[in-house]
Amino acid sequence: MKKWKDLTPYEQQTYGNGIGPAWWPPWFRNLITGFCSRFFLEASWQRHDHGYQWGGTEIDRINADGRFLIAMRRDVSRARWYLKPIAWVLCYSFYIAVRFGGCKSFNFYNND
Repeated sequence: MKKWKDLTPYEQQTYGNGIGPAWWPPWFRNLITGFCSRFFLEASWQRHDHGYQWGGTEIDRINADGRFLIAMRRDVSRARWYLKPIAWVLCYSFYIAVRFGGCKSFNFYNND
């Protein structure tokens, strides 16, 4: 499997299934992903999905979730003042969702 930096820009842009678990209907994930794309520019669910597919240990999953949270917080800090309340709610909702529900999607193997 390629590292994130070795993927082409097109591969990076189209990586993953958007926001939400695989069992959500695609139309719903697309709706949520489109809405949330207005709030987050640096934070990338594609990159987060890649980290989950890359896999590793629980520490690797914690690091992937932490990097996602840090990027979302930077995006929120750059948001317009009237969007910040919604962006903060989304930021921490996503973080809580990946921490509590992400273990089912993470590849718990060492892929060195």
